[in-house]
Amino acid sequence: DIAREVNIWTMEHDVHDDLHGLKCGEVTIEDHVWIASRVTILPGVTIGQGAVIACGSVVTKDIPPYQIWAGNPARHIKDRAH
Repeated sequence: DIAREVNIWTMEHDVHDDLHGLKCGEVTIEDHVWIASRVTILPGVTIGQGAVIACGSVVTKDIPPYQIWAGNPARHIKDRAH
């Protein structure tokens, strides 16, 4: 379930590069994931099966299966029953 206004980025500028070159990475979203509205997912991230990402979160690293994450940057809040 991917809500409205979700941004899934596979490229971003490298802030350490004087020419602002690109950094690329695939985004993988596994089965039964719930991504709430206005979440931003950065390049190279995998969201594990059954994970939940709360509204407005910024996902900067991999999310393990069946966990609930929230915030900017997103942090583990609690585990999800499965």
